[in-house]
Amino acid sequence: MTASHDPRISDFEVGLYSSARLRVRAKMRMPQKPERAFELWTNHLERIFEDLEQPQYFKEGQPVGDKVLPGVDQRRFLFGCKLVVEDIPAFEPGRYFAYQANHALSVLKTPISQHLGLLSFEPDERGTIVTMRQYYNYRFHPLARLVTWGFKKGAETMFERVIEVYGGEMLTAQG
Repeated sequence: MTASHDPRISDFEVGLYSSARLRVRAKMRMPQKPERAFELWTNHLERIFEDLEQPQYFKEGQPVGDKVLPGVDQRRFLFGCKLVVEDIPAFEPGRYFAYQANHALSVLKTPISQHLGLLSFEPDERGTIVTMRQYYNYRFHPLARLVTWGFKKGAETMFERVIEVYGGEMLTAQG
């Protein structure tokens, strides 16, 4: 898998944010319209990720609350009691949400570089196709290759939780 342009996310250019390879792609269908699916994924994280606590969005270093608002550029939360910081280089409600691990500020670290996570939301006749993509390169570390397994397993677990809470169905998971 490469970081080349994916026509399903139309004008979003992955190459502007990461030169890494696409390592994991998972898809599911939600019965909600794209705008509602986006809102559930971005503003109700604690319902999807049971180990996630205190999600907060930031704009220019200042907290703005637990909802995605125009201009937010960072998200912080506790995951297993460890601080995770993600920069948000781009999003468009109802279409896509891009995030990048900020290893300089996060307590929870992974042996990857050039990370870009991308959630895309595409309308379909039965609701919305949600696709999660994880782009990254491995850093030298004995366990680095386990990251792909972890991201794939994490996507499957998140999708199962979304289906349990909001409905829908799993379509694919590759990694």
